[in-house]
Amino acid sequence: MLFRNAFITLALVGLAGCVTVFPDADPVNLYRLQAEAPPARGPAAATRLSLLSSPTRFNAAAATDRIMTVTDGQVAYLAGARWASPAPVLFDEALSRAFESGAVETRLVGYDGAAQARHILRLEVREFAATYQAGAAPAPVVRLRATASIVRRQDGMLISERMFDVGTPADANRVSTVVAAFDSALGQLLGEVVAWADETALSAKAAG
Repeated sequence: MLFRNAFITLALVGLAGCVTVFPDADPVNLYRLQAEAPPARGPAAATRLSLLSSPTRFNAAAATDRIMTVTDGQVAYLAGARWASPAPVLFDEALSRAFESGAVETRLVGYDGAAQARHILRLEVREFAATYQAGAAPAPVVRLRATASIVRRQDGMLISERMFDVGTPADANRVSTVVAAFDSALGQLLGEVVAWADETALSAKAAG
């Protein structure tokens, strides 16, 4: 793997700590995703569809604490910067927050609430990277692409499935603005996931 050395000045956002294991090692700045999905479109329904949350599956190259970039199909990672936790962990934390703040017809439950859930929400993130579309110098576009499905627990029957694809350009070619673009893209994607889950729940209600 190649490591991008283009970013020199690091303006920190969110959680920014310096971590080094060896005294002579260069410090690594840690970043936390703080994506905010759109707020709920109304009060929570009296009866909501409980969805059991399964761990999100991630593209292997992005399923680490390194911040992934893609240039002309070549994968690299931002030098001197990492996520505070592996990307799938941060994604699932943001997913839980999005349902807590934005869902009207659904609610997301963990395995401690599994007895209440007759359906499972599954997500597979296929792209989670800052993409350089015109070489290394211009600011990248953060691209997030994921497939979400809701299946019935009893027999695994697929109830609904949708692909989500979001692209958010960074304002500049700096780590801080790239992280901000990840936040914005993730907030948009999760807002769309929550809205789709609510629509699925409404359709289930209408069908009886």
